Amino acid sequence: MPSVDQQTLRFYTTCNRRPRRSAVRLQADGVLHLLLFVSLFIVPIDSIGLTKPASAAPLPAPGSNLALVQPSPTPETAASAHPDCTETHGQIEQGEIEVNGQPRPLPFRVYLPPCYNDDAGQRYPVLYLLHGLLGTDAQWDDLGADEAADELITQGAMPPFLIVMPWERNGLTIESALVDGLVEYIDQNYRTRPQAIWRAIGGLSRGGGQALEIGLRHPDLFGQISLHSPAILHGDPLILSWLKGIPVESLPAIWIDIGLRDSLFPSTAHLIEFLFQQDIAPTLQFNEGDHLPAYWESNLPTYLRWHGGLWQAAQLEQCAEVLGY
Repeated sequence: MPSVDQQTLRFYTTCNRRPRRSAVRLQADGVLHLLLFVSLFIVPIDSIGLTKPASAAPLPAPGSNLALVQPSPTPETAASAHPDCTETHGQIEQGEIEVNGQPRPLPFRVYLPPCYNDDAGQRYPVLYLLHGLLGTDAQWDDLGADEAADELITQGAMPPFLIVMPWERNGLTIESALVDGLVEYIDQNYRTRPQAIWRAIGGLSRGGGQALEIGLRHPDLFGQISLHSPAILHGDPLILSWLKGIPVESLPAIWIDIGLRDSLFPSTAHLIEFLFQQDIAPTLQFNEGDHLPAYWESNLPTYLRWHGGLWQAAQLEQCAEVLGY
Protein backbone atom coordinates (compact mmCIF):
# COMPACT_ATOMS: atom_id res chain seq x y z
CA MET A 1 0.00 0.00 0.00
CA PRO A 2 1.38 3.46 -0.79
CA SER A 3 2.56 5.64 2.07
CA VAL A 4 -0.24 7.57 3.72
CA ASP A 5 -0.03 11.36 3.51
CA GLN A 6 -1.78 13.97 5.65
CA GLN A 7 -4.82 14.06 3.39
CA THR A 8 -5.26 10.34 3.84
CA LEU A 9 -4.90 10.69 7.61
CA ARG A 10 -7.80 13.12 7.61
CA PHE A 11 -10.01 10.20 6.61
CA TYR A 12 -9.57 9.00 10.21
CA THR A 13 -13.02 10.28 11.10
CA THR A 14 -14.88 9.57 7.86
CA CYS A 15 -14.16 5.91 7.10
CA ASN A 16 -16.38 3.84 9.35
CA ARG A 17 -16.52 0.42 7.74
CA ARG A 18 -15.29 -2.44 9.90
CA PRO A 19 -11.82 -3.55 8.74
CA ARG A 20 -10.74 -7.08 7.97
CA ARG A 21 -8.89 -8.70 10.83
CA SER A 22 -6.36 -11.49 10.84
CA ALA A 23 -6.33 -14.04 13.64
CA VAL A 24 -2.86 -15.34 14.48
CA ARG A 25 -2.79 -18.97 15.51
CA LEU A 26 0.10 -20.28 17.55
CA GLN A 27 1.04 -23.75 18.70
CA ALA A 28 2.67 -24.26 22.10
CA ASP A 29 4.28 -27.67 22.75
CA GLY A 30 5.73 -28.51 26.13
CA VAL A 31 7.14 -25.40 27.78
CA LEU A 32 5.21 -22.31 26.73
CA HIS A 33 7.12 -19.93 24.45
CA LEU A 34 5.77 -16.43 24.16
CA LEU A 35 6.13 -14.50 20.95
CA LEU A 36 7.42 -11.04 21.62
CA PHE A 37 4.85 -9.20 19.58
CA VAL A 38 1.62 -10.76 18.47
CA SER A 39 -1.86 -9.29 18.17
CA LEU A 40 -5.12 -10.23 16.51
CA PHE A 41 -4.62 -7.39 14.03
CA ILE A 42 -1.83 -7.07 11.50
CA VAL A 43 -0.36 -3.86 12.91
CA PRO A 44 2.96 -2.21 12.01
CA ILE A 45 5.10 -2.46 15.12
CA ASP A 46 6.37 1.10 14.86
CA SER A 47 2.81 2.44 14.79
CA ILE A 48 2.17 0.92 18.19
CA GLY A 49 5.45 2.12 19.57
CA LEU A 50 6.94 -1.31 20.19
CA THR A 51 10.18 -2.83 18.99
CA LYS A 52 10.51 -6.44 17.90
CA PRO A 53 13.38 -8.44 19.42
CA ALA A 54 15.14 -10.97 17.28
CA SER A 55 13.57 -14.15 18.65
CA ALA A 56 11.03 -15.61 21.02
CA ALA A 57 11.87 -16.35 24.63
CA PRO A 58 10.48 -18.57 27.37
CA LEU A 59 8.29 -17.10 30.06
CA PRO A 60 10.64 -15.33 32.51
CA ALA A 61 10.68 -16.19 36.18
CA PRO A 62 9.62 -13.53 38.69
CA GLY A 63 12.64 -11.50 39.72
CA SER A 64 14.34 -11.57 36.33
CA ASN A 65 14.82 -8.25 34.53
CA LEU A 66 13.75 -9.28 31.03
CA ALA A 67 11.25 -6.98 29.35
CA LEU A 68 9.76 -8.67 26.30
CA VAL A 69 8.33 -5.49 24.79
CA GLN A 70 9.95 -2.06 24.96
CA PRO A 71 8.35 1.27 24.01
CA SER A 72 9.77 3.27 21.14
CA PRO A 73 11.15 6.68 22.21
CA THR A 74 9.92 8.58 19.13
CA PRO A 75 6.42 7.57 18.00
CA GLU A 76 5.37 9.89 15.18
CA THR A 77 3.09 7.92 12.89
CA ALA A 78 -0.43 8.25 14.26
CA ALA A 79 -3.22 10.18 12.60
CA SER A 80 -4.40 13.39 14.24
CA ALA A 81 -8.08 14.22 14.16
CA HIS A 82 -7.24 17.93 14.49
CA PRO A 83 -4.03 18.69 12.60
CA ASP A 84 -4.37 22.40 13.43
CA CYS A 85 -5.14 21.89 17.11
CA THR A 86 -3.02 24.08 19.38
CA GLU A 87 -4.37 22.81 22.71
CA THR A 88 -2.04 20.55 24.68
CA HIS A 89 -4.38 19.50 27.49
CA GLY A 90 -7.71 17.78 27.48
CA GLN A 91 -10.33 17.96 30.19
CA ILE A 92 -12.02 15.61 32.63
CA GLU A 93 -15.75 15.71 33.31
CA GLN A 94 -17.49 13.95 36.18
CA GLY A 95 -21.02 12.62 36.36
CA GLU A 96 -23.24 9.79 37.51
CA ILE A 97 -26.18 7.95 36.02
CA GLU A 98 -29.01 5.75 37.22
CA VAL A 99 -28.90 2.24 35.76
CA ASN A 100 -31.91 -0.07 35.80
CA GLY A 101 -31.44 -2.86 38.32
CA GLN A 102 -28.63 -1.10 40.21
CA PRO A 103 -29.31 0.02 43.80
CA ARG A 104 -27.47 3.33 43.55
CA PRO A 105 -26.13 5.70 40.86
CA LEU A 106 -22.95 4.88 38.95
CA PRO A 107 -20.33 7.67 39.16
CA PHE A 108 -17.78 8.08 36.36
CA ARG A 109 -15.14 10.39 34.91
CA VAL A 110 -14.64 11.08 31.20
CA TYR A 111 -11.40 12.35 29.70
CA LEU A 112 -11.93 14.47 26.60
CA PRO A 113 -8.86 15.01 24.36
CA PRO A 114 -7.43 18.39 23.35
CA CYS A 115 -9.65 20.31 20.92
CA TYR A 116 -12.64 18.03 21.57
CA ASN A 117 -14.95 21.06 21.35
CA ASP A 118 -13.49 22.39 18.10
CA ASP A 119 -15.29 20.13 15.63
CA ALA A 120 -18.85 19.03 16.33
CA GLY A 121 -18.60 16.45 13.56
CA GLN A 122 -15.55 14.63 14.94
CA ARG A 123 -16.11 11.23 16.58
CA TYR A 124 -13.65 9.33 18.77
CA PRO A 125 -12.66 5.85 19.96
CA VAL A 126 -13.29 5.15 23.65
CA LEU A 127 -11.25 3.33 26.30
CA TYR A 128 -13.04 2.19 29.46
CA LEU A 129 -10.63 1.79 32.40
CA LEU A 130 -11.67 -0.13 35.53
CA HIS A 131 -10.09 0.51 38.92
CA GLY A 132 -8.67 -2.03 41.34
CA LEU A 133 -9.99 -3.27 44.67
CA LEU A 134 -10.89 -0.38 47.02
CA GLY A 135 -10.28 2.09 44.19
CA THR A 136 -12.66 4.69 42.81
CA ASP A 137 -13.18 6.54 39.55
CA ALA A 138 -10.24 8.70 40.66
CA GLN A 139 -7.65 5.89 40.51
CA TRP A 140 -6.74 6.12 36.82
CA ASP A 141 -6.98 9.90 37.02
CA ASP A 142 -4.53 9.90 39.95
CA LEU A 143 -2.18 7.60 38.03
CA GLY A 144 -2.01 10.19 35.25
CA ALA A 145 -4.09 8.59 32.49
CA ASP A 146 -5.19 12.01 31.26
CA GLU A 147 -1.67 13.48 31.30
CA ALA A 148 -0.30 10.45 29.44
CA ALA A 149 -3.07 10.71 26.86
CA ASP A 150 -2.47 14.46 26.44
CA GLU A 151 1.20 13.91 25.72
CA LEU A 152 0.70 11.03 23.29
CA ILE A 153 -2.04 12.85 21.37
CA THR A 154 -0.23 16.18 21.12
CA GLN A 155 2.97 14.39 20.03
CA GLY A 156 1.04 12.63 17.27
CA ALA A 157 1.86 9.24 18.81
CA MET A 158 -1.78 8.14 18.77
CA PRO A 159 -5.14 9.45 17.58
CA PRO A 160 -7.36 11.44 19.94
CA PHE A 161 -9.69 9.29 22.06
CA LEU A 162 -11.93 9.36 25.12
CA ILE A 163 -11.25 7.60 28.44
CA VAL A 164 -14.18 6.58 30.65
CA MET A 165 -13.41 5.73 34.28
CA PRO A 166 -16.40 4.29 36.20
CA TRP A 167 -16.57 3.76 39.96
CA GLU A 168 -17.94 0.43 41.16
CA ARG A 169 -19.36 1.62 44.47
CA ASN A 170 -20.64 -0.86 47.06
CA GLY A 171 -23.79 -2.50 45.81
CA LEU A 172 -23.08 -1.91 42.12
CA THR A 173 -22.31 -4.67 39.63
CA ILE A 174 -19.82 -3.23 37.17
CA GLU A 175 -20.69 -5.50 34.23
CA SER A 176 -24.40 -4.69 34.38
CA ALA A 177 -23.69 -1.03 35.07
CA LEU A 178 -21.55 -0.77 31.93
CA VAL A 179 -23.49 -3.02 29.57
CA ASP A 180 -26.98 -1.90 30.62
CA GLY A 181 -26.27 1.77 31.14
CA LEU A 182 -22.92 3.51 30.88
CA VAL A 183 -21.87 2.46 27.37
CA GLU A 184 -25.17 3.63 25.90
CA TYR A 185 -25.05 6.86 27.92
CA ILE A 186 -21.53 7.68 26.75
CA ASP A 187 -22.41 6.96 23.12
CA GLN A 188 -25.50 9.18 23.33
CA ASN A 189 -23.89 12.11 25.16
CA TYR A 190 -20.36 12.17 23.73
CA ARG A 191 -19.11 12.00 20.17
CA THR A 192 -17.95 8.39 20.13
CA ARG A 193 -17.50 5.84 17.39
CA PRO A 194 -20.06 3.34 18.69
CA GLN A 195 -18.78 0.11 17.13
CA ALA A 196 -16.84 -2.57 19.01
CA ILE A 197 -13.66 -2.04 17.00
CA TRP A 198 -13.44 1.53 18.33
CA ARG A 199 -14.30 0.62 21.93
CA ALA A 200 -11.81 -0.91 24.38
CA ILE A 201 -11.93 -2.02 27.99
CA GLY A 202 -9.01 -2.36 30.39
CA GLY A 203 -8.34 -2.53 34.09
CA LEU A 204 -5.72 -3.00 36.75
CA SER A 205 -5.63 -5.70 39.42
CA ARG A 206 -9.23 -6.74 40.14
CA GLY A 207 -10.33 -4.33 37.41
CA GLY A 208 -8.18 -6.34 35.01
CA GLY A 209 -10.03 -9.52 35.91
CA GLN A 210 -13.32 -7.70 35.43
CA ALA A 211 -12.18 -6.29 32.08
CA LEU A 212 -11.33 -9.82 30.87
CA GLU A 213 -14.76 -11.11 31.85
CA ILE A 214 -16.72 -8.17 30.46
CA GLY A 215 -14.69 -8.03 27.25
CA LEU A 216 -15.03 -11.74 26.52
CA ARG A 217 -18.70 -11.86 27.46
CA HIS A 218 -19.51 -8.83 25.30
CA PRO A 219 -17.36 -8.89 22.14
CA ASP A 220 -20.17 -7.02 20.41
CA LEU A 221 -19.28 -4.03 22.61
CA PHE A 222 -15.50 -4.27 23.08
CA GLY A 223 -12.93 -4.97 20.38
CA GLN A 224 -9.87 -4.64 22.64
CA ILE A 225 -9.09 -5.87 26.17
CA SER A 226 -6.07 -4.71 28.17
CA LEU A 227 -5.06 -6.35 31.45
CA HIS A 228 -2.60 -4.62 33.78
CA SER A 229 -1.33 -6.72 36.71
CA PRO A 230 -4.63 -8.61 36.47
CA ALA A 231 -6.29 -10.49 39.30
CA ILE A 232 -7.78 -13.48 37.50
CA LEU A 233 -11.26 -13.88 38.96
CA HIS A 234 -12.43 -17.04 37.22
CA GLY A 235 -11.09 -20.49 36.38
CA ASP A 236 -10.18 -21.97 33.02
CA PRO A 237 -13.54 -23.70 32.35
CA LEU A 238 -15.54 -20.49 32.65
CA ILE A 239 -13.07 -18.48 30.56
CA LEU A 240 -13.15 -21.25 27.96
CA SER A 241 -16.94 -21.08 27.83
CA TRP A 242 -16.74 -17.36 27.06
CA LEU A 243 -14.15 -17.92 24.35
CA LYS A 244 -16.21 -20.64 22.69
CA GLY A 245 -19.08 -18.21 22.37
CA ILE A 246 -17.05 -15.75 20.29
CA PRO A 247 -16.68 -16.16 16.50
CA VAL A 248 -13.03 -16.04 15.45
CA GLU A 249 -13.52 -12.83 13.49
CA SER A 250 -15.05 -11.13 16.56
CA LEU A 251 -12.43 -12.14 19.12
CA PRO A 252 -11.11 -9.01 20.86
CA ALA A 253 -7.41 -8.19 20.72
CA ILE A 254 -5.80 -8.79 24.13
CA TRP A 255 -2.91 -7.08 25.90
CA ILE A 256 -1.37 -8.37 29.16
CA ASP A 257 1.37 -6.68 31.19
CA ILE A 258 2.64 -7.39 34.70
CA GLY A 259 5.62 -6.67 36.91
CA LEU A 260 8.07 -9.52 37.36
CA ARG A 261 7.94 -9.17 41.16
CA ASP A 262 4.14 -8.97 41.25
CA SER A 263 2.48 -11.47 43.59
CA LEU A 264 -0.08 -12.12 40.82
CA PHE A 265 2.61 -13.13 38.31
CA PRO A 266 1.99 -16.92 38.65
CA SER A 267 -1.76 -16.63 38.01
CA THR A 268 -1.14 -14.26 35.10
CA ALA A 269 1.41 -16.67 33.61
CA HIS A 270 -1.18 -19.44 33.87
CA LEU A 271 -3.74 -17.29 32.04
CA ILE A 272 -1.23 -16.60 29.27
CA GLU A 273 -0.46 -20.29 28.88
CA PHE A 274 -4.15 -21.11 28.87
CA LEU A 275 -4.80 -18.56 26.11
CA PHE A 276 -1.98 -19.98 24.01
CA GLN A 277 -3.48 -23.44 24.44
CA GLN A 278 -6.66 -22.05 22.90
CA ASP A 279 -4.63 -20.67 19.97
CA ILE A 280 -5.08 -17.10 21.21
CA ALA A 281 -1.99 -14.91 21.17
CA PRO A 282 -2.15 -11.83 23.39
CA THR A 283 0.37 -9.02 23.15
CA LEU A 284 2.61 -9.33 26.21
CA GLN A 285 4.85 -7.12 28.26
CA PHE A 286 6.83 -8.04 31.39
CA ASN A 287 8.52 -5.25 33.31
CA GLU A 288 10.43 -4.73 36.48
CA GLY A 289 8.01 -3.82 39.23
CA ASP A 290 5.54 -4.86 41.88
CA HIS A 291 1.78 -4.63 42.34
CA LEU A 292 2.02 -0.91 43.06
CA PRO A 293 0.83 2.43 41.64
CA ALA A 294 4.39 3.29 40.56
CA TYR A 295 4.34 0.33 38.15
CA TRP A 296 0.98 1.24 36.59
CA GLU A 297 1.88 4.90 36.25
CA SER A 298 5.25 4.28 34.62
CA ASN A 299 3.79 1.91 32.03
CA LEU A 300 0.68 3.92 31.12
CA PRO A 301 2.08 5.38 27.87
CA THR A 302 3.03 1.95 26.54
CA TYR A 303 -0.34 0.33 26.78
CA LEU A 304 -2.22 3.45 25.73
CA ARG A 305 -0.13 3.38 22.55
CA TRP A 306 -1.09 -0.25 22.01
CA HIS A 307 -4.76 0.76 21.91
CA GLY A 308 -3.98 3.71 19.66
CA GLY A 309 -1.95 1.57 17.30
CA LEU A 310 -4.84 -0.82 16.76
CA TRP A 311 -7.26 2.03 16.14
CA GLN A 312 -4.84 3.65 13.73
CA ALA A 313 -4.21 0.44 11.81
CA ALA A 314 -7.93 -0.27 11.52
CA GLN A 315 -8.62 3.25 10.32
CA LEU A 316 -5.83 3.32 7.77
CA GLU A 317 -7.08 0.04 6.32
CA GLN A 318 -10.55 1.47 6.03
CA CYS A 319 -9.23 4.61 4.41
CA ALA A 320 -7.14 2.59 1.99
CA GLU A 321 -10.27 0.78 0.88
CA VAL A 322 -12.15 4.07 0.42
CA LEU A 323 -9.24 5.58 -1.55
CA GLY A 324 -8.87 2.46 -3.68
CA TYR A 325 -5.37 1.42 -2.57
